[in-house]
Amino acid sequence: MRLPSQVKIYFIGLLSLFVLSGILIGVRQFFLIPAGSQTVAEADEEETLPTVNRKQDEPETTAAAETTAAEPGESESETEPAETTPEETQPREVHDFVDVDLDYFEDALFIGDSRMVGIREFSNLPGVFFANEGFTVFDITTKRTDVPGYWEMDLAEVLQTREYGKIFLMLGINDADDPMDQFEEQYLKVVNKIMAWQPNAIIYLCANLHVTREKSAADDVFNNAKLDEINTIIKNTAIENNLYYINANAIFDDENGDLRAEFSGDGIHIYAKYYAAWVDWLCTKGVVD
Repeated sequence: MRLPSQVKIYFIGLLSLFVLSGILIGVRQFFLIPAGSQTVAEADEEETLPTVNRKQDEPETTAAAETTAAEPGESESETEPAETTPEETQPREVHDFVDVDLDYFEDALFIGDSRMVGIREFSNLPGVFFANEGFTVFDITTKRTDVPGYWEMDLAEVLQTREYGKIFLMLGINDADDPMDQFEEQYLKVVNKIMAWQPNAIIYLCANLHVTREKSAADDVFNNAKLDEINTIIKNTAIENNLYYINANAIFDDENGDLRAEFSGDGIHIYAKYYAAWVDWLCTKGVVD
């Protein structure tokens, strides 16, 4: 059966259209898509893969460059200096004591417990006081307290606020019920932190004042035998680190080595009027290069 001429023309035209389309597609692939380029599908698939190789020019992270994110509630000021030991610290030159006036203490920091609070409250001694009745060697680095002239701070903040010329540290009576080996270890850690934050400061390690004879005899913990043991640890720490050990018991003790009963109402703290004598005594402990 013969197809009408119009139908033949229609099929020939349709066939020509298919052939022409194929040619155009081939030409486009040849001229418009360079060798090695990705199709959209290939690109999408590759973007889902994790990156496992560093760029060759990107340095490896070293331990010294690593930082640790702060724990929730931890302030940036709580970043601690690198731990130091007496062997790693440059030897400090020790000078003889000389008499000074109150101006000597204007660049001083006083760190301590209730006895240091007493100096702050009942004397005219200038300087910055980081003192709290309950401070121990175990919480001094973490506990916050109000610092007159500043705000509520912790030890790291105080030590980073400014550079101090002198630092006086008096701790120990609140640690009298702790094992002495633990006290000694922690006390040294506190001292090392202070030296690390303030390497140029003159550092005084202060003995704890004795209690009265009556208080000492009645207390199995807060007695003068234990305080003498604590003070020996403090003295040895000062000697081993070329720091200054000062002991104000010389002006407050009686002939038996107890705090004079007439100087104290509770057997532990001296009356307010006697802090002036303490300041006068401190003025004989100046260190001048």
